Amino acid sequence: MDIATALGVILGFVVIIGTIAIESHGSMGIFFNIPAIAIVVGGMTCATMVHFSMAQFLSIFSVIKKTIFNRTAMPRS
Repeated sequence: MDIATALGVILGFVVIIGTIAIESHGSMGIFFNIPAIAIVVGGMTCATMVHFSMAQFLSIFSVIKKTIFNRTAMPRS
């Protein structure tokens, strides 16, 4: 995995969770609504399935695998 990818994912989560913690004054449970999460994730998945073919939709898992586990060659100076 490229260091920029790992850093981007980690910093993204830190910023989101940090902002929730600051705004909720320690009561982070107020920001998590299971039915709302299900609606968003389910709607996103269904809209993606409507737009793309099943083969394209299922290929996202190989894209994620390549993003996480692919080693990039270091450029030579």
